[in-house]
Amino acid sequence: LFSPSLSTHTHTHTRSLFLPLKKQISPLFFFSSIDSKHFILNNLLPTYNLLGSDIIDLQLSIFGNASILNHQTQEIKCQHGKAECDANSYEQCLLYSYPHPFQYL
Repeated sequence: LFSPSLSTHTHTHTRSLFLPLKKQISPLFFFSSIDSKHFILNNLLPTYNLLGSDIIDLQLSIFGNASILNHQTQEIKCQHGKAECDANSYEQCLLYSYPHPFQYL
């Protein structure tokens, strides 16, 4: 009779073979853009809520149509003026203070 020996070797898996790998998504948007708001509310947010942070590593970046005038002084000129630059700065502080998207989406 054939008697297979039992293996004492165990396998450890850190991730199930059936789970997709986490994908990083880094959309750029700016405060006064209607298109950015539309994309976030109608596309990004529903997808993020459906798939969650186990699948999506969301890294929002706020910049918009701006020009860096001086790298040393970090002087920036925004397309829609100082108010847009200020709003983008406030949003950037929010993202820094609350690094997990579920805290602000």
